[in-house]
Amino acid sequence: MYEGKTVAVVVPAHNEEALVGSTVSGIPGFVDKIFVVDDGSTDATSERAQSSDKRVELISHERNEGVGAAIISGYRRAMQEKVDVTCVMAADGQMDPDDLETLVRAIALDECDYAKANRLFTGQAWEIIPRTRYLGNAVLSGRRAKRDPAATRGAAYLVAPRQGGSSGVCGRSTSSATFTRLSSSIRWGSSCSRPGSSSD
Repeated sequence: MYEGKTVAVVVPAHNEEALVGSTVSGIPGFVDKIFVVDDGSTDATSERAQSSDKRVELISHERNEGVGAAIISGYRRAMQEKVDVTCVMAADGQMDPDDLETLVRAIALDECDYAKANRLFTGQAWEIIPRTRYLGNAVLSGRRAKRDPAATRGAAYLVAPRQGGSSGVCGRSTSSATFTRLSSSIRWGSSCSRPGSSSD
């Protein structure tokens, strides 16, 4: 519970037995539910997730459907539970869990409907991300916002993540609009913040 709002974290996972336990156990105490979505793993991902924290509810895909489908499954469960704020956090430990509070706060206080940690804001990003990709992402993000203001209305890029290789997102859980445009064809190893937008 944060500022009177219930909070859930969706953790999509595929063959992450080595890292999912530490990732889940590091999620802050204000998070009420952790929906770990095991996307057809062939290792001990499910067992490690379930034993790592009592807040975990496991959602299992019988076959590997992709990270997009895993996130959708988690959001749907959060909606069924009538959670107020739902965040997505990768199972591989790349996102610093301390960033979650800043993302959640903006939504819990009705400052925005969607918040994203933008790794382009970090000083590390310029050193870590290849120059052409960094500049391309920055340009494409700006062009999309100019071309389709409605796509970014209510959004807030709030956090420079402490680890430049990852970003987290949070959104309201009150309607299917949170995930209906998310493509279930997004596969593991790819990343996407909005359909048609830059990945960063």
